[in-house]
Amino acid sequence: MTASTWALVYKSQDKAETGKDVLKFFDAALKTGQDAAASLDYVPMPDNVVKLIEDSWSKEIKADGKPLW
Repeated sequence: MTASTWALVYKSQDKAETGKDVLKFFDAALKTGQDAAASLDYVPMPDNVVKLIEDSWSKEIKADGKPLW
């Protein structure tokens, strides 16, 4: 059995602080959620996948043309 979760985030953020807060929330979920996933018999995301996600944030999520991550 598998489960998918999607989070859609605007690439161009109107407010830098709000965009940063959104990314901080998802970062915390990625890092602390791994143990919760394992305790529920889900397979945690591999570290290289988490890194790919964070790398995409630094390249794509911006406010005023500047990366937020």
